[in-house]
Order: sequence, then structure tokens, then C-alpha cells
Amino acid sequence: MAKYSEAITERIVQLIEEDMYTLSEICKAVGINRKTLYQWRTTKPEFGEAIDEAMRNRDEMLLLTARMSLKKKLEGYTLVEEKLIYEPSKSNPTEMILKKKIVKKKEVAPDNRAIKMVIERAEKNEVAEEKPRENPFVVNVIDRETKQDLEELWERRNEIAERNLPAGKGCNKNAPVSPGMQPERTGTIKVTQ
Repeated sequence: MAKYSEAITERIVQLIEEDMYTLSEICKAVGINRKTLYQWRTTKPEFGEAIDEAMRNRDEMLLLTARMSLKKKLEGYTLVEEKLIYEPSKSNPTEMILKKKIVKKKEVAPDNRAIKMVIERAEKNEVAEEKPRENPFVVNVIDRETKQDLEELWERRNEIAERNLPAGKGCNKNAPVSPGMQPERTGTIKVTQ
């Protein structure tokens, strides 16, 4: 079993960023078990940070690759195929020499499904941005009296907003509640025992 060292940390980070191996395979390659890796991750902050950074780098590279692939599908691309034909040399039959090189180019059209997916996602995001977000809340109180007081306070606040009156004691009397600032209560008040 290997002991913790900077060299092992660097090797684990390198293997994670290559994104070719599972954590079990990485642990086996550096001579530790998974339990040790997780233990080091929690007990050695610098190790945990290095692992987290390696995983972020790996995920960023994967996302970049996915975006590049999607871009190729959206734009179309040229596929180049090379075929090399060899034959034995007349002077030395054990040596192979290039007889012919055939290069084929094929234009690959943009992928309609990929285009449709990107357009639908963009439209969905536009609709989501236009829709106002509700922020429901839950207030837990310990008795019914407090619940009733909070509900009355909320109703009073709504009445003030509706009448466009000053907010009340301690507030600037010349500062009316703005029209359109009448939040509806989207949450609940619950009594917990």
C-alpha cells in the first residue's frame, strides 16, 4: 500500500484528467484502495482540492468536446478517407512499398435533429426567461397565535399596498407604497409542534 505523497497526488490528478479510467482503476494503478482515496480526500484538504480541480478540468474538457461535436453536426463537415495500398518490393520481397494512395472526400450535411434540438432548447430558455419566477415560502411557527398574527400582518401589508398609503409607524410618511408592488402570498404559514 502506497503512502500519501505529492507524486501520488500528481499521478491521480493526471489520470482523472485523462478521463480514461474509473476511480477503482486509478487507485489500482497508484497502489491504493478506494477507501484510502476517499479518506485522503476528507483528511487532507490539499489532496481534496487537487482531486476536485482535476474533476472540474475533466468535465470542462468533456463539455468542450461535446460542444465541438455539436458544432460539427450543426455546420456539416468534410470526411476524408485515405486508403493506402502496399506491395512487396521487387528488389527485397520482405520490404513493403507504397503502390497507391486513394483519398476520398465526402461532404457530410448538417444534422437536422441536432439543429432542431438547439432551436428548441433556445426557445425553451426564452420562454423560461419571460416567465416570472415565483418564490414560495414556508414559515414555521410554534403556536397558532403567532400564525394568526403573521396572517393578519400580511393582510394589513396588502391593504396598505392596495390603497397606496404610507407604510405605517416609523416609516417615511411621504413615501407611498409603489403601485404594482402588491406581492401575492405564494407561501404558507405552518404551526409545528
